[in-house]
Amino acid sequence: MGSSLPVLAVWLPIAARRAAARPTAPPDTMPGTAQVFVVCAVTAAGLSSQCRFYTAVVGPTERLKAGTELGYLDAHPFPIPGAQAGATVKVLVRMTVSPAANGQGFAVGAPEAVAPSHAGAEIGRPAWIAPPRGLWADALTSELARRQNQEGQATAHCTATAAGTLTECWVETESPPNLGFGEAALVMLQHARMKPMAGNGAPVAGRSYVQTFQFSPNAPYTPMMPSLPPGSMSMHMGMAMGDMPH
Repeated sequence: MGSSLPVLAVWLPIAARRAAARPTAPPDTMPGTAQVFVVCAVTAAGLSSQCRFYTAVVGPTERLKAGTELGYLDAHPFPIPGAQAGATVKVLVRMTVSPAANGQGFAVGAPEAVAPSHAGAEIGRPAWIAPPRGLWADALTSELARRQNQEGQATAHCTATAAGTLTECWVETESPPNLGFGEAALVMLQHARMKPMAGNGAPVAGRSYVQTFQFSPNAPYTPMMPSLPPGSMSMHMGMAMGDMPH
């Protein structure tokens, strides 16, 4: 793992919340929930297993919280649709985390959202309400490529809900690995929302959506162009994450 990855995993959600607070930014699709980056194995049934944190958890309170979160995930495996059985993938999990009622430890639960039933083909041309791009995304990732002095690419796989939000998102590929590009892709997709009906008139609920992001330290932000292949997007960002520590 790169030495900068723990910093990125901590500050990407913070930077996303600050970027999303701007008037022109799309809101987080699951406000009030914690964003938890974990690595999970994929079972033969396509479910999560043996999830673990891949960045350091510091301090007794945070370790207690992390242990409670992992215990919840062990007891409540979730789908990782499209992932190969036996693979180990990075996942952004959303959950509610609050102090326990008895004042000891933490209470963890799933977000109040109906899990989609998986059906239908991959969404090729969604009709966006809040696309996973824009000036807020440029602000979120503004220094990521530059501070790494490295071009990168990340592809994330999600499932659309009936409301058009994206859930069950995981990193399909990232290059170079462990520099934060995969995590940035997951965070940006948490702010995306598509119309319940795709461009061809078919419902999006329960269907998979695959998005590719390109990062460049030298190129300005470029919005998605209609000529791009279905399910892909080119984002060239001369980026900075001013909120991140150096």
